[in-house]
Amino acid sequence: MEEYNLNFPQKDLVINDVDIEERTDTHFILNGPMFDDAANNITVTLDEDIASFACTAFSDNNILWKEDASYVNEGITAGNSDAGVSEEFPSKFEKADESPFNNLPDEIIVNIFSYLKVQDLCKYASPVCHKWRALVKDHSLWHVLDFSNFHNLSSFNLLQVIRRAPLLRKLSLRGRVNLSPVEIAIICESCPRIQELDLGFCSDVTETVLQIIIENCSVLQKINVEGGNYIGKRCLQVMSQSLSLTALNFSHCMTIQNDDVRQLAEHLKIIAINLDGNNFITDSGVFSLVKLQSAHLQELELDGAEITDASLYSISQCMDLQRLGISFCECLTDQSLQYLKNCHNLEHLRLRKGSDFTQAGLSAFFKSGTLAHLRTLNLSECTAINDNVVLDIVQCCGSCLYELVLSWCWNISDMGLVSIMDHCCKLMTLDLLGIDSVLGECLERIPEDLPKLTYLDLRQCNKIVDSIIMDVVRRKPDLKVINYYGEEFVHS
Repeated sequence: MEEYNLNFPQKDLVINDVDIEERTDTHFILNGPMFDDAANNITVTLDEDIASFACTAFSDNNILWKEDASYVNEGITAGNSDAGVSEEFPSKFEKADESPFNNLPDEIIVNIFSYLKVQDLCKYASPVCHKWRALVKDHSLWHVLDFSNFHNLSSFNLLQVIRRAPLLRKLSLRGRVNLSPVEIAIICESCPRIQELDLGFCSDVTETVLQIIIENCSVLQKINVEGGNYIGKRCLQVMSQSLSLTALNFSHCMTIQNDDVRQLAEHLKIIAINLDGNNFITDSGVFSLVKLQSAHLQELELDGAEITDASLYSISQCMDLQRLGISFCECLTDQSLQYLKNCHNLEHLRLRKGSDFTQAGLSAFFKSGTLAHLRTLNLSECTAINDNVVLDIVQCCGSCLYELVLSWCWNISDMGLVSIMDHCCKLMTLDLLGIDSVLGECLERIPEDLPKLTYLDLRQCNKIVDSIIMDVVRRKPDLKVINYYGEEFVHS
């Protein structure tokens, strides 16, 4: 019997570079202060299915898996799933089994567990006692699986976990290497209720793979195939046959053209579509999309390199639009900003590289009051932005903003930063990359005036004194600040 050792630190976990052999007699040992802060070597065995998921589900955690025969000596019986714990700590595990909490009906305990993330169920709940370990495997708790950090996970281990989640709703296989039609067929058969599927940067997403998905996932609503090398006309014809798809991500699928967008718009009800990185999409493609989908469209992402003000006039007819992102606004003028005043429901706006936007046009845009509900705003490289425009922005929507990106808007000075401090109390992310004229003395106000700020980008801001930032980081430890060189400030 093979065994593996896990060391769970008390802080959040991140799993990296997991590669577990295919075998059916594997047991896993969990080491860490699960029952007593003073105990550092409590040993608990987990069933293979829970441990297999533990090696894949903690996409933002760090656990190192390694063979370690030294942990096989006591308390573990091969093939005995109820081995529980080693002889070293039997009483703690038994006392957990006898807890009055376990007298509650299983349905109530499972309902309580439903408020926890699957990662927390595996990390904290499963090792507590035999009953909890069994209940954690309840299908109703396994709705989301994320394999995006495990590009080379074997098919055996992938499908071993998938088969334990027949009620799965959201699955990410982002970046998976050698994704096969057989894997997809088994996934679709095992989890027919998938509603969201992320296949971004999976190089093997082909017409065959998509045909299997569309034919078998009858409630699929969202699919991400960004960066797909083989996403072309025939793939889109297959996707247009779906009766449920409403959200599509084709970012950087370089072969998609205007006719493909029109075909999708003719057959689907599109609520969200991402066409960023597709520089073959011109005004014609935007016109076709909006003409057929203006009543439904809520989220739209475009590359923008080949679109003009005429496209923005068309987009402004989408009265329910909540998110708009355009990466290259170099062909747009103040007239586009005038059109966008009609989009009263915008919450997320990204207009990058608007080199022809003027100060007057930007000020009038935000003074109109129609953008008061903006939560995220990205105006990177809109070089006409100065302190007056910043004031207009924060007076319009500063009280709602939680993300503000003004990178390379080099006409902003410390006066503009003061305006942000005065009005943006909910801000969580502030990007000031390349604003090289600011001294940053007002940044001392961050702990008091921007209490929710957790990320501050000061790359290429060469006049800001390090001592100011070090003091801010000392007073606000949860704030991540990136310095001139792209390195994180660390308070010693």
